[in-house]
Amino acid sequence: MKTLALAMAAAATLVFTAPSFAASAPDRVQLAQADVTVKKVTRSEDGMRKKVVIRHREGGERRMHREVRMHRDYGRHEGWRHRHHDGRRVVIIKKYGGLLIIDEVQTGWGRTGESMFGISYWEVEPDVMTFAKGMANGIPIGATIATPEVAASYKSQTFSTFGGNPITAVAALAVIRYIEEKQLVKNAKEVGSYFRSKLEELKNKYSFIGDVRGMGLMQALELIHPDKSPNPQAVAAVFEKTREFGLLIGKGGLWGQTIRFAPPMCITQADADFLLEVLDEAFSTL
Repeated sequence: MKTLALAMAAAATLVFTAPSFAASAPDRVQLAQADVTVKKVTRSEDGMRKKVVIRHREGGERRMHREVRMHRDYGRHEGWRHRHHDGRRVVIIKKYGGLLIIDEVQTGWGRTGESMFGISYWEVEPDVMTFAKGMANGIPIGATIATPEVAASYKSQTFSTFGGNPITAVAALAVIRYIEEKQLVKNAKEVGSYFRSKLEELKNKYSFIGDVRGMGLMQALELIHPDKSPNPQAVAAVFEKTREFGLLIGKGGLWGQTIRFAPPMCITQADADFLLEVLDEAFSTL
């Protein structure tokens, strides 16, 4: 069985399975060992979504077309109000024998402020979940969990030079225990809500901020031109100014037009105020 993996909302990967895939056009790409022809890629006028039409051949002449809408950035605000759409996608995937694999590398361990894991908001149950980064607070680690049915189906022998490292495992347990004891999930919700409200104030103050989105301590600001098009140049200029004040931040978006915030989960309101003050100063220079 070959697989085709497509990235979906909430940093999730939906894995499709089918008896065979055969490419029939020159624009061939390989995804998870499958030959797939990407026939059409379109983007709406506002650039918010893209549509991919994929064609494959089963049993010679039979063709199946699938359209998959993919959100540009994780956590777009209106997306949270349409969780049932993702539930419908999962039902379709299950119908064709697929698996739902959720990547919690960034959203896991309480960052979103309501639950330990980001997938909890989407009312679907994953078959496989993956973790890293925040699980051990910087010490290299990765983890994968799966349902008993999926885990039992893997019969191949595994090998890892550093797998099962006891020092790393102890560090991860200590970090998870600290998150629970210090109520950092609650902190992510409370400080994240405060931070979000202040980001909204900045949006009202500066017309080049087109959108604020995210949850908990995972937030984003999208910078735009007067015609609403993405403005990655403004992001680059802001980064130079914030760097002068000792604040390093990241970016995202299809065009690098989105400022991303994922501060330490132990951040305080005073820390958030410093970040906001630096941002305000940097925005004032644009």
